Amino acid sequence: DEQVQAFLVLRGLRVMNFYRVINLTTAGSITREAVTLVYTVVVIMILAAVAFSITSDQTPPLKIDSGTQNITIPDSLYFTVVTMTTVGFGDIVPNPGLPRVLCCGLIIAVALCVPMRVRALVAQLQSRRYFGSFRCNSTIPHVIIIWKSDFLALQ
Repeated sequence: DEQVQAFLVLRGLRVMNFYRVINLTTAGSITREAVTLVYTVVVIMILAAVAFSITSDQTPPLKIDSGTQNITIPDSLYFTVVTMTTVGFGDIVPNPGLPRVLCCGLIIAVALCVPMRVRALVAQLQSRRYFGSFRCNSTIPHVIIIWKSDFLALQ
């Protein structure tokens, strides 16, 4: 029953076909970088939650409130979000073994992937801020001549 839920969630990821969404935006645009950032975070969250849900062979992967019990996908999604944001309330903790390895993998994936996506988005925002006012919206070809003159030297 729990594994069927996990496979339904994984099948739902097919609906979020990233390449169709990203091809609708201009290469190197702010929209593209924002969509890529959101997609990266959502995919990491869902994959980690599903991984924590289906790793319960004999023992549950997570301990809830100091008692070991079976967890649901929403519980594992909650644990994933709390871990990704480095809040760590401590109400749900991974059991020894594979769940702790998965938790370490989640932390490393977030530490590597999310800052790179944020940096790309910030770079696009900065380039728009600095160079956005210099873009020409005219379709007429023209030349801009810039001259700095020292009027005091001419006197």
